[in-house]
Amino acid sequence: MKRREFYYEYQPIVATSDCSLLGYEALVRWRHAGGTVLPADFIWIAGQTGTIADIQSCALSGMSEALVVTDPGLTFAINWSPSQLMRCEEIARFIELVHSLGIVPSRLTIEITEGSLLNLSAATLGNIGRLKQAGFAIALDDFGTGYCGLGYLKDLPVERLKIDQSFVRDMVASPKARTIVAAIVDLAHGLGISVVAEGVETVPQLEMLRAMQCDYVQGFLLGRPSAWISGVSTIAACHPPAESLQ
Repeated sequence: MKRREFYYEYQPIVATSDCSLLGYEALVRWRHAGGTVLPADFIWIAGQTGTIADIQSCALSGMSEALVVTDPGLTFAINWSPSQLMRCEEIARFIELVHSLGIVPSRLTIEITEGSLLNLSAATLGNIGRLKQAGFAIALDDFGTGYCGLGYLKDLPVERLKIDQSFVRDMVASPKARTIVAAIVDLAHGLGISVVAEGVETVPQLEMLRAMQCDYVQGFLLGRPSAWISGVSTIAACHPPAESLQ
């Protein structure tokens, strides 16, 4: 945190019909002296030490520059941990940080994993509602793998479902995976929720999703995560909150 080494890389999310740009998913990275460290190697430590919110705050400060140089119609999705959703103080701190950085809340989508909703408490549900009321969009990530009851879709203010890449990866070769993807798309549309398919890496996958009328796609076929948007590096702009330096 003191060396300002946490930053976001951005992966494009595009419309399935014409590949027009919806926005980006912001993926946190750690620029260490030995090279870039991916979330799988440090997020679990951050969870145990209670520093996830500080890391997010550091990276979000860098995102504010990217928001300035991009079209105001583009949205940016950021991932939230279950521990953040459970604490009211984290919600208040995040909302305050966003306003202090001059970020319009409607440009941010909060992605929560389906698995984080297991044993959903009234407090967590209320916190998700607070984020929604503050102007942030809510997306349910990794849908289909978290063993979440479908009843949550009725109660949560979700605007977007993200189909887990494991289903998309097997879709061409497996009729069962293909059926699951099509069923998720139909279910979401029936509830007035848009759908993003993750992990799209081949043209046949894209064509199948287009035939299913999946709204958006994300994956290496459309673009890899990058720390550069419109020629502006988001790494140098990282500013950690003062309390994390104490």
